[in-house]
Amino acid sequence: VALLDVDNDGWVDALVLSGTRLREGAREDARWPAGEAPTNRLYRNNRDGTFTDVTVRSGLGRTGWASGVCAGDYDNDGWVDLFVTYFGRNVLYHNRGDGTFEDATTRAGLPTTGTRWGSGCSFFDYDRDGRADLFVANYLAFDLAQAPEPGQGVNCLWKGIPVNCGPKGLPTDTNLLYHNEGGGRFKDVSVASGIAKVTGRYAMTAAAADFDGDGWTDVYVACDSTAAILYRNNKDGTFTDVAVPSGVAYSEYGNAQAGMGLGVGDFDRDGRLDLLKTHFADDIPALYRNLGRGLFEDVATAVGLAVQNRYVQWGGGVHDLDNDGWPDLFYVTGNVYPEIERQLKEYPHRGPRIVFRNRAGASFEEVSALSGPGTTTAHSSRGAAFGDFDNDGDLDVLVMNMNEPPSLLRNDQPGKNGWIQVRLVGTRSDRMGLGATVTVTAGGRKHAQALLSQGSYYSVDDPRLHFGLGAAEKAEAIEVRWPSGQVDVLRDVAGRRVVTIQEGSSEAGPAASTVLDLEGRPVDPLADPGPAVVLVFVGTDCPIANRYAPEIRRLHERFAARGVGFWLVYPDRGESSDAVRDHLRAFDLPARAVRDPGHVLVKRAGARITPEAAVFVPGPELGRMRPAPTTRDLEDALEAVLAGRPVPRESAPAVGCFLADVE
Repeated sequence: VALLDVDNDGWVDALVLSGTRLREGAREDARWPAGEAPTNRLYRNNRDGTFTDVTVRSGLGRTGWASGVCAGDYDNDGWVDLFVTYFGRNVLYHNRGDGTFEDATTRAGLPTTGTRWGSGCSFFDYDRDGRADLFVANYLAFDLAQAPEPGQGVNCLWKGIPVNCGPKGLPTDTNLLYHNEGGGRFKDVSVASGIAKVTGRYAMTAAAADFDGDGWTDVYVACDSTAAILYRNNKDGTFTDVAVPSGVAYSEYGNAQAGMGLGVGDFDRDGRLDLLKTHFADDIPALYRNLGRGLFEDVATAVGLAVQNRYVQWGGGVHDLDNDGWPDLFYVTGNVYPEIERQLKEYPHRGPRIVFRNRAGASFEEVSALSGPGTTTAHSSRGAAFGDFDNDGDLDVLVMNMNEPPSLLRNDQPGKNGWIQVRLVGTRSDRMGLGATVTVTAGGRKHAQALLSQGSYYSVDDPRLHFGLGAAEKAEAIEVRWPSGQVDVLRDVAGRRVVTIQEGSSEAGPAASTVLDLEGRPVDPLADPGPAVVLVFVGTDCPIANRYAPEIRRLHERFAARGVGFWLVYPDRGESSDAVRDHLRAFDLPARAVRDPGHVLVKRAGARITPEAAVFVPGPELGRMRPAPTTRDLEDALEAVLAGRPVPRESAPAVGCFLADVE
């Protein structure tokens, strides 16, 4: 399942995947009576607590044995695309931006023939080229015609009861990595990257994030009945499996586990990404505490998770469900063998949803029975997606159930605790900023989260990262470590709202010492050679600044040929590069333009309004000027500088639109 905003209206929509009957030799949609074939379903959020089924129009209504979904904007056009894994052929869906999707698999150069059991997947930018690459896990190499019968051998029995076989005893498959070549096409680099080198695993859910804090996105893969995989990014286009030395391959007792789902979060609020991994019955989830330096420790028993072990665990997450500032644990359950409960009542086919409340990072308390009928009613569930579907400031959960409709669990918190949600817009990184680590500091403690393309169990969470603030009403700081290596920091950010952060738009990283051109690259206008540099502070929506456009053109024409560097500076952090380009075209502005969202140049020039100009010469700055007052202060100042004469007025009062303080 997935909660994602497919139409960019600020409200997450819901995608539910579907299965089918597996019959050798029959077309997938021909295995059902006419009109009864199940398909994936897309539900548009009506913004009033209800949804409308828009599957037919969307183009997502494919019949097949769907496994999982991951989300990413692989062409950086601002619209979220989807990759759906199947038993059979995986499908890449391109979002057209009009509420419809198209199958772009062939055009993208991805495989369209053969039968593989696709499982987990994740979009992420592993080589920092600003484009989202694609990782695809494969569960096993399965031939339906050669499938063993229940009870046929030791791997087809569970506690002596004949069941469907596997995965042990069945052949494994290899995982895949596709490099985004640009232009909407991918190239298979599975072997060259080292991804395919890891063998002998039954790979399932995949989560891509910077787990060792080195600034490069890694991939963690939960594996069924075999050791988990942690692909460490070697920063040169290759990966190495470091799960064993990192401490995330096995349980705290050194056992391989039936890894199903994954949650990534910071349960102890130390600013590092921890891991939750769910497993089969007679086992408990693993909770790997990140110790730093690429090392982890399974603390599941120590923090109190060993209270439930009779349920098969699936989709889960590490999320603050009560907004008290401490991430809680949630996972769904359901057995894979419906015949078991007829002989062993202690292993029911349907189970509850399990909720553990975080006790300030030291331990957890199971509160499933206190969390309402949404958690206590028994289902056989698989996927779970976390997000704020009603935009009320708390996290809801969409759950996929087997052979029954999905569940939508609405979270109704009383509202006393604060919260903040963070939405990312990449510029140097891919447009969604997948793999970025966002750290919110509130009440003097850090809380880190990663923006994932896939997590839980084959599912996609709301792309707006949700942070509970407890009693605080603001975040003291929000730090974003982007996949590109850029670091942005916002300070004293008011809570109870969604904050959109565009890469390079804050005081930190390259923007702290310079500004950005319209391609998002660092640039220093004051490094221009020549006798003088003019910074003209303007805004796209300031009518007074726009009125001076003819004068800016005139001054540029007069002085640029004489070596004066002219720069238009856009200091409003809400103005995107595209908006600036539109403004330049609309007013026929000839000067070079930069964005100064961190107010680096504003502070250097002491600018307070738009329009306002500052002249910089080798030596002291001349101060602020009006671009075209009646006395033509800027023109007179430039003539004096070029002639080597004293400037008649070092400053003149400006009139215009006041600049907002970035602090």
